[in-house]
Amino acid sequence: MWCWPGNTADSTLIRQVKHDMRDSTLSRIVWVADRGLSSAANRRYPRQGDHHYIIGEKLRCDSPEIKTALSRQGRYTTIAANIRVKEVKVSDTERFVICHNPDAAQRDAAVRDQLVAQLGELIKDSDGLSAHKRGELAGRPPLPKKIIEITASSR
Repeated sequence: MWCWPGNTADSTLIRQVKHDMRDSTLSRIVWVADRGLSSAANRRYPRQGDHHYIIGEKLRCDSPEIKTALSRQGRYTTIAANIRVKEVKVSDTERFVICHNPDAAQRDAAVRDQLVAQLGELIKDSDGLSAHKRGELAGRPPLPKKIIEITASSR
């Protein structure tokens, strides 16, 4: 068993564990990690010695692998009322299991719509301001959400 501080990089601990387990008689090791392992170099390292890995990460980042996985067509399989999955092979050695939660997608869309409306309210009529005043608005830190809600609803 190993234990590290929470800010230890995945690549550091994987190298240490692989080194410590070099004489192990386990027939198959599957590494499970979060997005901290998502660089190509970090993903290659656990595969040395016929090891495998599973990485949990949001598909919002701009990695080429994720873009490839999301662009591939395929049918989702419903696992539960709120989760659908599909498997996408992106290379001979890598595959993605893409999970989609329709409930979370609706919540995310509602939050985005609310933020766009609040921002629209904040910048409404700002193109009529002088360049100096627009510059002041651009340099001002964002208002806390509660203040934005109160300001937007009080008009």
